Amino acid sequence: MSKKKYVKEILKNFRIENCKSTSTLMNPKEKFNKNDGTNKMDEGQYRSLIGCLMYLTTTRSDIAFNVSLLS
Repeated sequence: MSKKKYVKEILKNFRIENCKSTSTLMNPKEKFNKNDGTNKMDEGQYRSLIGCLMYLTTTRSDIAFNVSLLS
């Protein structure tokens, strides 16, 4: 499976295929807060998404930092 196809499958499976893309990396000094006013995500679904992204980082080192920070 190609990386492009895998990414499209991830976006489709997690219903985020219409998300906005960006060419800039995440701010490494970003502070996360559980009470930031956003809707809660199912913990199992979040872990599954992080797992998919961690697999993807084995070939895309430019996103490895962001995924490890979120996990």
